[in-house]
Amino acid sequence: MVRRGTRRTVVLEVAVLVVVAAVALTISTRFRGSGVAVANLPPVVSPTAHAAIGQQDDFRLVPGATALSRPGDPQRLVIPAIGLDSAVKPVGIVYLRGRPEWDTADHAAGYHQGTGAAGRPGNVVLAGHISSPIQHKGNVFRALPQVRIGDLIEVYAGGRMYTYRVDEVKVVEPTRVQVMAPTPDARVTLITCYPDHIFSHRLVVVGTLQRAVTLDPRPGALGA
Repeated sequence: MVRRGTRRTVVLEVAVLVVVAAVALTISTRFRGSGVAVANLPPVVSPTAHAAIGQQDDFRLVPGATALSRPGDPQRLVIPAIGLDSAVKPVGIVYLRGRPEWDTADHAAGYHQGTGAAGRPGNVVLAGHISSPIQHKGNVFRALPQVRIGDLIEVYAGGRMYTYRVDEVKVVEPTRVQVMAPTPDARVTLITCYPDHIFSHRLVVVGTLQRAVTLDPRPGALGA
């Protein structure tokens, strides 16, 4: 017999995927060929992101969205092989002029709120601009196409550094929202628009957890 709590969890996950799929379809239809790298994905609510979008009419967060962080929410992203070292800001879906759209982090990687927590089973989804000629929000993932299988991804969260190994690099359609789905293993998924200046597809880099290190809070010390 299926427990009521389990049934509710499954229904909730399905509902989330349906919403994500609907937003992805709306965005890919509206922005294909426009040069806006929206699906570098998502919000919620860094003050910078709010200031950048808040001047437009009819702006509001998705009902129920929250800016409260969890201990496993990413705060910093490092990929040594491509020289990437970026802050991570929470992002999500916002409404602009009555339509749901992905928000994007301003000059940072965006953490999709509600996806996995660093170091735990689940899918940590991070997105960033490969370039941003219209919104001028930076190009934090400009070198992401240079990532190769075996490269390491370091995610910092809650006083720990989680190291993931790149196992998969692929290019998908913007509507391929399954790459954001929950997973039983601990992984991180990085997403950006691709190719640069065309933005017709999404580059997806997937890494699986290798180890966790507790950081030493003393200045200059890494940890053990």
